[in-house]
Amino acid sequence: VFAGRDVQVDLEQHRSALEAAADPERVEIATVEGANHLFLRAETGSVTEYGTLEPTLMPEALDVIVDWLADGVLPAAPVPR
Repeated sequence: VFAGRDVQVDLEQHRSALEAAADPERVEIATVEGANHLFLRAETGSVTEYGTLEPTLMPEALDVIVDWLADGVLPAAPVPR
């Protein structure tokens, strides 16, 4: 999972490397738009912005994680929504 406004991990560089190395049958790559490195909703993604942000994970990031768990890691377990 990548954060769209992450300035600490370069999205394009790391995404292309992951796509080249990963088995597409087993790996799904997702990007949470508007999220910084900590998956908080951010305007710029800058570290200097951290102190001004709501310290709550973006629901979109949690959705990606829950979907991944439901689809691949815990396919037999019901996932409450």
